[in-house]
Amino acid sequence: MVPALAGGLTRRFRAEKLSVAKWLEERRFGEVFDLLLVVNPTQDLAGAEAEGARIARLFGDRPGGERSVRIERMNGARATHARVRDALGSGAFDAVHYAGHAYFDAANPGTSGILCAGRECSRARTSPD
Repeated sequence: MVPALAGGLTRRFRAEKLSVAKWLEERRFGEVFDLLLVVNPTQDLAGAEAEGARIARLFGDRPGGERSVRIERMNGARATHARVRDALGSGAFDAVHYAGHAYFDAANPGTSGILCAGRECSRARTSPD
């Protein structure tokens, strides 16, 4: 049995060099909830497209007085390392949902990351200490 296919698998890692403080300082709350949706950058993950579609439906526009939702979607080859990195560093998003492969290095967690188009790894830190 493959755990990630059966029920989902998430791994969180510490990245001391990741500037969360910068992101928090730049984040401004507005009338719109901005969601970055990165879906199947390597184009080989069964179920990722369906997952992305479910998230898009779940967070679809809210009528009436509720806060509206704007979704920026990066699918497949459009989810390049540069585009994902720039989007994550922009401070423009309230939430990010990533449906794709990741790389985890238990010996050096800061060099772990998510796989972007072309299987290029977007890491929390570009080089180990």
